[in-house]
Amino acid sequence: MKSPGIPEKNDLIKKIRTKNIAIISEIELAYRHKGNSKIIAVTGSNGKTTTSSLIYHICMVAQVDCALVGNIGYSFARQIVMAPKDLYVVEISSFQLDGIITFRPDVAVLTNITEDHLDRYDYKMKRYIDSKFLITANQHSNDVFIYNLDDTITTDNINNYTIKSTLAPFTMASKQLPQGAYLSNEQLHLKWKMKKCK
Repeated sequence: MKSPGIPEKNDLIKKIRTKNIAIISEIELAYRHKGNSKIIAVTGSNGKTTTSSLIYHICMVAQVDCALVGNIGYSFARQIVMAPKDLYVVEISSFQLDGIITFRPDVAVLTNITEDHLDRYDYKMKRYIDSKFLITANQHSNDVFIYNLDDTITTDNINNYTIKSTLAPFTMASKQLPQGAYLSNEQLHLKWKMKKCK
């Protein structure tokens, strides 16, 4: 298990890779031991902490047995060991996503993508975008992917990935969506229809 702060260009990491030894993130390790708990995972260049905290607050008010983990609060793995919950709200960075293999959130949220941490990705924006979209990589059709329809980098790239989950875009624009959340007459509207599972 590698700390997300250690880059792939690190000499020791390169040596481990040459021996075909699997390297995973702490998020991946925790996921493998979550049991039947559900996961809401939040990533994005900006707004991760605010969005994760708001979701956690809503869940707490609704008296859901949950914890706020990842880049905020305790680590995901520590929470599972010390005080397991029915639901985990996980704030997750691109560095943490880079080390996943099977991690699959029931609900994935992508707030936006802006130029950030490009030194980690050899100054190639596409590599950073690929990293952010990893949050959807293992999702199934009965999972949900919430994304920002107003973020052009997200919308310009979303079709480059095979996303099996139910898409739930949101927008601040006054335009109706067939599914998702939008504003109309200064009111928030939500249209929702889950895919039928086979």
